Amino acid sequence: MRIGKRNKITRRVALASAVGVFALTVSLAGGGVRAASTRLQAGVGVADITPDLGRNFDGYVRPDILANGVATRLWARTLVLTRGARKIALVSVDLVGALGDMHHALAGRVADLGLTENNILLLGSHTHSGPDMMINTTSTPTIEAGNPGANVKAFLVQQIALSVRRAYANLRPASIGWSSVSIPNASDNRSLEAHVANFGIDAPPHTKTPADDPKGPLDAIDPVLGLLRIDAVEGSHTVPMAAWFRFSAHDTAFPPANDLYTSDWSGLSEWRFEQDLAAQGHRGVVALFANGDETCGPQ
Repeated sequence: MRIGKRNKITRRVALASAVGVFALTVSLAGGGVRAASTRLQAGVGVADITPDLGRNFDGYVRPDILANGVATRLWARTLVLTRGARKIALVSVDLVGALGDMHHALAGRVADLGLTENNILLLGSHTHSGPDMMINTTSTPTIEAGNPGANVKAFLVQQIALSVRRAYANLRPASIGWSSVSIPNASDNRSLEAHVANFGIDAPPHTKTPADDPKGPLDAIDPVLGLLRIDAVEGSHTVPMAAWFRFSAHDTAFPPANDLYTSDWSGLSEWRFEQDLAAQGHRGVVALFANGDETCGPQ
């Protein structure tokens, strides 16, 4: 099987692309939203999931590089939506991915809220600068004082569950709306030669450009940014509460030699989105990033 679509933000354009993403997201959020019934309830919650130092990173291949500091803290951001008995929790975490056992453990911690594995969507941003959840190295205790073998996954689940509970406790009448925009210059395909091989074109590495794709230069990526806007309903008007946005790109603005925890360009996008709306008088808005189609199949 040939390799399919795979997006990557290159280090050269990563931060500039992030700025473009949040700027377009802000413009989308400024548009009109068709009000849903006030029976819809929404709440947002945030919790710090930055673990202790001295751990391996998840996503890099340098076992000799351990976390030696923090560039940007790692967060769990949760949006809970309810309508009557129907509930869903959208959870965005600054991790390379969300493991099945963590999903199961999280559901167990918040089961009393009526949330299960079937209505919790747990999404990793795919930052490569978060803790490795398989090697599970540790330098200092994370959970229990005096226990140098504290489990980082247990700590992460504990904090993610806290963000869910905070969101649930913050439920209030809300309205929602969905929009999308194409961002053609924010990402590229790092396996173009493998991609065009799907069309019978065999070429050495680093010899093809997007223009060589028989279906056009955008066929090898997913350029669409989708945004779900959530407003709190306050009497006869609404105020921004949250934005859940999806874009396809690797979170690899930092190189493998990096020794700092960081949420990478997606975390910067969330922060800039929140700061821009705060400057417009909308403090407390939470932006949640969902990574899109960035994976590939085996050759």
